[in-house]
Amino acid sequence: MLLFCGGYSLLGQELSQQRITITFEDVTLEQALEKINALKDVKLAYNPDQISKDKIVNESFKEEPLAKVLEILLGSDFDLKFRGSYVIILPKKKDEKKKHSIKLSGSVKDAETGEVIKDATVYEVSKLDATLTDNSGGFDITVRAKTDYLTFAISRENYQDTIIQVRDVSEMSVSLKPIKKEKVRLSDRFEIETKKLVKFFTPDESRKNAKNVTLEEDRFFQFSLVPMVGTNGKLSGQIRNSLSINLLAGYAYGVKGVELGGFYNINRREMSGVQIGGFGNAVGGESHGVQLAGFLNTTKGYTNGVQAAGFLNVVTDDVNGVQAAGFVNLSKKVDGVQTAGFVNLATQDMNGFQGAGFVNMSKSTKGVQTAGFVNLTNKVEGVQLAGFLNMAKELKGVQFGVLNIADTVVSGVPIGLINFVKSGLHQFAIEHNEFMPYHAYFRSGIHRFYSVLSAGIDPSKDNLWHYGLGFGTQFNLKKKWYGNVELVAHSIQNPNREQEEDELNLLNRLNLNVGYQIGKHLSINAGPTLNLYLTKVYDPIADRYGDLDHDGFYESTTDNGLHLSAWVGYAVSLRF
Repeated sequence: MLLFCGGYSLLGQELSQQRITITFEDVTLEQALEKINALKDVKLAYNPDQISKDKIVNESFKEEPLAKVLEILLGSDFDLKFRGSYVIILPKKKDEKKKHSIKLSGSVKDAETGEVIKDATVYEVSKLDATLTDNSGGFDITVRAKTDYLTFAISRENYQDTIIQVRDVSEMSVSLKPIKKEKVRLSDRFEIETKKLVKFFTPDESRKNAKNVTLEEDRFFQFSLVPMVGTNGKLSGQIRNSLSINLLAGYAYGVKGVELGGFYNINRREMSGVQIGGFGNAVGGESHGVQLAGFLNTTKGYTNGVQAAGFLNVVTDDVNGVQAAGFVNLSKKVDGVQTAGFVNLATQDMNGFQGAGFVNMSKSTKGVQTAGFVNLTNKVEGVQLAGFLNMAKELKGVQFGVLNIADTVVSGVPIGLINFVKSGLHQFAIEHNEFMPYHAYFRSGIHRFYSVLSAGIDPSKDNLWHYGLGFGTQFNLKKKWYGNVELVAHSIQNPNREQEEDELNLLNRLNLNVGYQIGKHLSINAGPTLNLYLTKVYDPIADRYGDLDHDGFYESTTDNGLHLSAWVGYAVSLRF
């Protein structure tokens, strides 16, 4: 008997409790079953020869579970089995029978073109024994059973399922009706079956079965050596397990509990609970719980919980929780913690803490972003801390680094040796002061905190020169008038003397200046300076310390030859 059934797949428990509203008036039992089979999401598998042709049904049901409706219609002579998306109707056993073999063979063709269909899955829906059609569309499957009939399903991707109930030995040609092929979505390109590691560990037959069969089933326990060699057999990709143990590698629909793998765990869809793999874990859907791997974790869907790997974590959706990897973490939005030995990448928002040994990258950061070398983001609300460079388009918070770059500082401040704010302060200056006649300065950052770079030369003293680095702040006094406070350290360089590696020759200047804004980009600035000169340079012939000859109001020399002198000087500059 060949019975064609359309519809969608549901879990057995969900299907049995699916509520339906239906009315039967003076129809036969067979007609009533056909009417139920026509409902959306319902697939009935039964032998019409076993259904009474004389029984008349007059019943009305409103929002009743499907199982209850069928039990009332069929009475006590039949058993119902809900397997994945199917409802199998079988006569009750009268006598216990010995196991015998039921064999089904034949071929599968396209119902419209007549062409043979290879790689179609033929499986017994109770035990899930399965085989694939060969290149000529042929198949041959034998199953041991204690019942008179077994129910087989023939499934192929982009075709409607067909259900067959057979007794003893049967041979038949099956035609599958094609359905409209959906366009390949962008997300389908990231299906877990396309990944190289999954292809390596999972036989072609398992992956083909997974694409063909829409059945989903829950089982408490499974054990496997490798995919297809285990208690779940060839259709392991259709089964969700509560306790899953994979000696080497496993392939399942999902896990809702605990999964342990000696090397690699593969779940086609979701993972909920704990998943531990000696090498890696792969999840094709959402992950809720804990993923631990010696090397690699990959999850396609939303991840809620902890994902920890010795080398790499990859989530192609959002993460709510913790991503910790010895080398790299990749995800979309992160709410929580992302920490890696080398690189963290959140392609969307990062809310929480992002810490990497080398680089952190995110679309925006709300919280703390800390890296050994570079932090990169569009928007910061919080703290960026880097061993070298922080970059952000918009800053609401603080940047700490050798070099800080931002387009706009809405609030907060960049703090570093060099601060560059695109919409902030960019000021060049030429200056004259008491210790060297010719100087050039560059100030960059924001007015309340900026960095200062300087260089100067004194041609009259055999081209004695210096370079300097410091910080400053600028504040308004009144219209067109402003004040500056700056602390700049200048390293004094004498080209006529070979400098030693540990030589100290440093002039520190505290500038208290007042400026007047002449034009939009031009101002004049002047004020006193307090100088503290620290040097170990000593000229025994002249009996003089350092290269700068200034009488100070304070001088002292320590036992180890460090000389300190202090004096008050001046600075006059033109800034533009």
